[in-house]
This record gives sequence, structure tokens and C-alpha cells, in this order.
Amino acid sequence: MNALAKPVKTDPLISAALETLSELVPSYARAELEVKIKVLSVMRSELRALEESLARDRRLGECVYQAGWHNAVLSLTLVGMRELSA
Repeated sequence: MNALAKPVKTDPLISAALETLSELVPSYARAELEVKIKVLSVMRSELRALEESLARDRRLGECVYQAGWHNAVLSLTLVGMRELSA
């Protein structure tokens, strides 16, 4: 089976951050694969702490969770932007 034919499962936070990054930095969409892999790797390294924070937010209430979600997406996007400018 071809590796490209396999379905890819990704975290919704990462997906949202990559979409936001592509919108804010259009050159990211045209970047080389190696650059995209580096950006994804850096985002994934930050993901665990953000997920823990979201779990705490969820216990506080839905509106706190929603605000935390958007903050997490923007935080991951910023991490990606920093990696692109490095």
C-alpha cells in the first residue's frame, strides 16, 4: 500500500493551528516539506502542555474551555511562525 493512500489522523488543535498559520503566513503553504515537518514537530512538542491546560479549562466551564481552545490554537500558530522565522 502506498504511504499516501493511508488515512492520516491528526489532532484538531494542530489542524486548526496549521490552517491559521496558512492563512496568516501564505508562504507556509508553498514551503518545502522539510520546513513543514519542522513546524509540525515544534507544534507537537507544545501540544501536551496545551492539552493539559484545556482539560483544566473544561472543568471550569464551557465558555472557559472555548476561550482556552482559541488561545491554544493561536499559541500553536505563534510557535509555528517562530519556527518559520528561525
